[in-house]
Amino acid sequence: MSFNNSDACTNDVSELFKTVAAFYNPTGEEEKLIKWITEWMTKHSFGQNLVLSKNDTGLIYKIQSTNQNDNRDGVLLMCHLDSDHLADSEEEASNIEWKEENDKLYFNLDGDIGLDDKTGVTVILNTLLKIEELKKQNKLDRTIYILFSVQEEVGQKGVFRIPKETLADIVNECSFVIAVDRMSLRHPLQQRHAVVNYRKVPTVIPTHHPTFVNSLDIAAKKIGEEQGVDGIDSDFCSDILEIRIRVDSEIIAPKLIDTCQNEEFKEKLQNVLDKYNEITNEISDAISKLKPIERVSGYHDYPRANRYAIAKQLHELIYKDNLEIYKSCLNGKYDISCLNLSLDYDEDNHYISLKELYNTSLILLHFITQQL
Repeated sequence: MSFNNSDACTNDVSELFKTVAAFYNPTGEEEKLIKWITEWMTKHSFGQNLVLSKNDTGLIYKIQSTNQNDNRDGVLLMCHLDSDHLADSEEEASNIEWKEENDKLYFNLDGDIGLDDKTGVTVILNTLLKIEELKKQNKLDRTIYILFSVQEEVGQKGVFRIPKETLADIVNECSFVIAVDRMSLRHPLQQRHAVVNYRKVPTVIPTHHPTFVNSLDIAAKKIGEEQGVDGIDSDFCSDILEIRIRVDSEIIAPKLIDTCQNEEFKEKLQNVLDKYNEITNEISDAISKLKPIERVSGYHDYPRANRYAIAKQLHELIYKDNLEIYKSCLNGKYDISCLNLSLDYDEDNHYISLKELYNTSLILLHFITQQL
């Protein structure tokens, strides 16, 4: 199936973005956007695919592959529904005036309109329009999970709350996780990139390096982005980091302890896991007492910084110091890698590139449909 940069396609993106941008969605007030997305998903035949719907977690959908004999690995696409740079009120957000010029969509608001992460929401929804076509034609060869998370801007609390059983189901069916979010300031050339390391925790495992990023790079060049996609590190945080930490600590490490015969490795793993569980329980208790808009701490401060340090220690113990043990014990069954695919924009310019939004959808679609 071919995907083109037609005017009609960018018109779809334009209407989607204007609709999403009109929502007032500060952290903790994502309910109206959740309701609208739920209705949109039902309208586009995805309603029956709903797996989870909670205001303190978000929405998760599972779209089953139409090729039951296909063994290609599933993909989780994700974005977050809260914004921390947006209009001052619901009334202001709903009265944005728009002007389209070439591929740019200008807005008249003096302040921000929540491009982080309304752009990511728009890209995921636009990608789903094409997935809908693939599904109708019985050409969807991968199972696709979709996660619309909440409270990302205050410590990734939505992803923190995803039930362990749901996360395990995702890991059982998906090998690749792609979040769509804003460009990191850490890229020296400010080009489109994929963040593959947050807070010194690698999010792409060695068995998927460099194939994962290379596949996105090929997809970007295929649609005419000559610079392609570059993998970079970031000192910030994201939902991707939370997914990586929870998969390693709550799924991979316990599986290794259950199946591995190397007692020395198991003892080291259990010691680190005990530290992780202690700090994570402390954070969980703190979150239960906080308002949605409140953080447990800054990501440089206790207890979050300590949890990231423990996660790094655990990741290195599994994938660096004992990679061969990991491979032999789990035999690739739980291999999963995560990254953040960037979008380039500057809210101070008071416009968004429709081509940038649509091209990001194209990259996702080419990734989903290509052989890895």
